[in-house]
Amino acid sequence: LTFNKTLYAELENQKENKKVSSYGNTASLFITTAEQQQRIEKWNDFWFGKEKRAAKLNTMMAAECPKYGFTMDFFQPFWDMLNAKYEPTSLFESDAFPSSLKSNMIEHTGGKYILFTPVQINKSEKCKREVTDRIVETEVSGSRRFVIIDPFYYTEELVEIMNNDFNVALFISSIFVFLVLLISFRSTTLAIIGFIPMQLSWYIVLGIMGILGIKFNLVNIVISTFIYGIGVDYSIFIMDGLLSNFRTRKQLLVFHKTAILFSAFVLIIGISSLLFATHPAMKSIGFSTLIGMSATVIIAYSLQPFLFYWLIKRRTSKGLAPVTAYNLLHPKSFFRPNGMNDAQKLRNNYEYKGVEVEQGLQEELKSTVHYKLFLRDVFGADNVLNYGCGAAYLSYWFTLKNDTVKVMSFDDDKDELLTIASFCYLRNSRMTFSTEVDDIAPLQKNEAESTDDKFSTIIINRSLPDTDAVMLEIAKDAKVVFVRKSVMATFGTKIESFGFANTAEDNIFVRFTKQ
Repeated sequence: LTFNKTLYAELENQKENKKVSSYGNTASLFITTAEQQQRIEKWNDFWFGKEKRAAKLNTMMAAECPKYGFTMDFFQPFWDMLNAKYEPTSLFESDAFPSSLKSNMIEHTGGKYILFTPVQINKSEKCKREVTDRIVETEVSGSRRFVIIDPFYYTEELVEIMNNDFNVALFISSIFVFLVLLISFRSTTLAIIGFIPMQLSWYIVLGIMGILGIKFNLVNIVISTFIYGIGVDYSIFIMDGLLSNFRTRKQLLVFHKTAILFSAFVLIIGISSLLFATHPAMKSIGFSTLIGMSATVIIAYSLQPFLFYWLIKRRTSKGLAPVTAYNLLHPKSFFRPNGMNDAQKLRNNYEYKGVEVEQGLQEELKSTVHYKLFLRDVFGADNVLNYGCGAAYLSYWFTLKNDTVKVMSFDDDKDELLTIASFCYLRNSRMTFSTEVDDIAPLQKNEAESTDDKFSTIIINRSLPDTDAVMLEIAKDAKVVFVRKSVMATFGTKIESFGFANTAEDNIFVRFTKQ
């Protein structure tokens, strides 16, 4: 009751400012014990103080009563009340008020009291917020004592709390999604290209909702996570289509875009139909879905391919290295003509060609110390056959080291590695990629041809049962043959039977030269 006086003072102030229309002074029916004590003391001072009004009244009544036929005993209840000793008491616990009336004004639960004060606030949303916030923040005796009991007030508070928590959750999930993209693509550049459109669509939704004055509520804030998740899917599908085209020229992007379009169309039609709902919260779901899905599709269709083209495809089409995190961290070599060494050029040649291809090159360069075993033969090589070449790392290494050498890369391409290698940006007119045995056999069979047109160097990477016999016939006329150790059991003895001797080796290859 004491604290409630502070509340009434604040409400009276807000009433004068025209923000509060009226409020119920229910506490006026209940008097604090301190005020009761003051009133008791005032009562006693009035009757028994210096004026001694009780004694004077008693004398006057004793003289006047007989004149009107009364005795003093008739007024004894009055004198008993006047002379009684009064003590402050709790009006809530007394029977002064009916229990039904008290329950509407005061609640007592768990040793705590709540005193209800109905307040009528102006309809303005701003006024309501200002008044409620000011009341909640008002402190009495160093602590907050007032509670707003209004479902709309707490709904707004809950939405605001959820919105703040949602931003934190969105930030954490964004980091998680970026890490997943980074681990999946094994490339910072690809992760950023896939992540930016997805993140940007979320801010577009926030911006448009802000412009149109649409606020988050308990319902549409949940649908936003759904839109964000769909954006992740679309970004991954678009990136997969772009990489597929970059690696093997397969036009998967068209099919992915079609699938995305149908998916988005169904979702937009299905959920955006809530725009016609009568409940405002349902309408907001339809609106946020319409804006979010439309923004996600448009960005996935435009921005992601645009970034991929300018950072990767456009540069490689001009014979330049693509943008990578490593290259940006080494700008002196990346932006200078011929600033990169052959190992860097070879790595850039296979960037974004797939984790298997990129890791295979890294491991091979490390194991062979950048193909040191081949250095004594690379500059004297005329025609090179890279047999069972896979991703044809050595084919590009030879052309980087020797400006005149011709290299035939041969494989069955069951794993599409030869196709991937054939679309690398360092490919030139001196390089040939084939799966047809006729492309290598005639070069050795025609005796009229100059010996310069025969394969002087042969690299055997793996066994291809259908063409091994042809390759061994070709190897008889070579000067140098390199055999990968993993197939030495198949080709080592046969190569030696042609008059070749093991002259050197590293962790991966064995070098044979003609005796």
